Amino acid sequence: MLTDGWKFSKHSKTQQDAADELAEERAGQTPDEVINGDDPENCIACHAPTAVEANGGMTEVEALNYFFTTTDGKFTADTKIKNEAKWPNDDCVACHDPHTKELAYYNSSTKKHVPMASAEELCGQCHGTLRFPDTDHLSYDIMQGTGGIGVPDQKTMPGVTCVDCHMAVDATTWPGEHHFNQYMTHGHTWQVIVNGGDKSHHPENHPGWTGWSMGAIAGDMTDYGDGAGNGDAPHVASCTACHPSMTATIVRATVEEMQAEYASLDSTANVKVAAADSYLAGSSDSTKLKMLKDAKFNLAFAEGDESAGVHNHKYTVSLLNDAISKANNILTGINDNFASGVKDFKLFPNFPNPFNNSTTITYQISKSSFVNLTIYNLSGQKVAILVNENNAAGKYRVSWNGNDEQGNNLGSGVYLYVLKVNNFSTIKKMLLAK
Repeated sequence: MLTDGWKFSKHSKTQQDAADELAEERAGQTPDEVINGDDPENCIACHAPTAVEANGGMTEVEALNYFFTTTDGKFTADTKIKNEAKWPNDDCVACHDPHTKELAYYNSSTKKHVPMASAEELCGQCHGTLRFPDTDHLSYDIMQGTGGIGVPDQKTMPGVTCVDCHMAVDATTWPGEHHFNQYMTHGHTWQVIVNGGDKSHHPENHPGWTGWSMGAIAGDMTDYGDGAGNGDAPHVASCTACHPSMTATIVRATVEEMQAEYASLDSTANVKVAAADSYLAGSSDSTKLKMLKDAKFNLAFAEGDESAGVHNHKYTVSLLNDAISKANNILTGINDNFASGVKDFKLFPNFPNPFNNSTTITYQISKSSFVNLTIYNLSGQKVAILVNENNAAGKYRVSWNGNDEQGNNLGSGVYLYVLKVNNFSTIKKMLLAK
């Protein structure tokens, strides 16, 4: 039963993932360079540690050569899988000592099982930096909520572990019964949202039954039922264990909302960090170069989570916003992270946004101050000055028609509007869509 559940997980399909990474990231390298080179990445250790036992036993380098195609001894963009029938994937013995059944990581280098103190420690071997500090698979680290540069540590869900969400056994149940999929597989599909199948599939209705319909696990993930065990394909979510009011439909909507916010911020961060990188080409400004390095680190850290911002949403958003803020500082000389003076003024989101012909920017100041409101492009170039004068306390609205100071129509794209009040400043973005 557990094996059947495992067959529906990504852990049972790791050879193609490894082939894709070799083709995309390691083209031109030999198997030995991948494992032992200047930028080593031990694909075998996590994608299939027991692969070294195949074909009579081999090293990790030999395993890469045996299971993936090369041309003239090197991986290429066309690298594919081979000897697929002997590839073991991450099966039971990758995570459990076959003799004691205890949690244990199989070390492909020593060909021995290493006992793990907890499931978190086990997951962190491959989904974090516990074994490979330079890995870009960072879900474990993001869950810990620490490691970002200049970003406060933060755990969105203190006390919640990987297995609480991905291997929930009876967090969500049929009324008075274990939920079918979770009960039978002990969470080995690793799905947060699962399809329990029709209630008639429950094992109590099939005495002595040793199999089931695989559709009961795979399900139609576009139809979540009502999340309460009603209907022919009720979907349930592990989140319900801590949040009883959250049905599977609500969980999916919440996840999609988190991922949408992450995608927007990630896109903005990539554009701005790239622009800052180009802007500093050939620069000797050590302060801004350090800022750029930190922005790149936080951006890569956020992207290493691989859940698109779900595992520790607030922390991931903080990492991306920090990367954006540092890039803005490089491009405009403006630091958006002011600590004092923030109560003296406020900059509101422009409306409409995106806009075509014109948009309105609103700001508010609490006391008489010198105000400057300026538009910049993503390269940090000044586009237009909308306000540059003393303002009495109050709320102000300023329109911008998408033209530069010479009256030229600007092209579609993201623009920054920066409000400076006395010695403090803040920044927001808007999208001109023509």
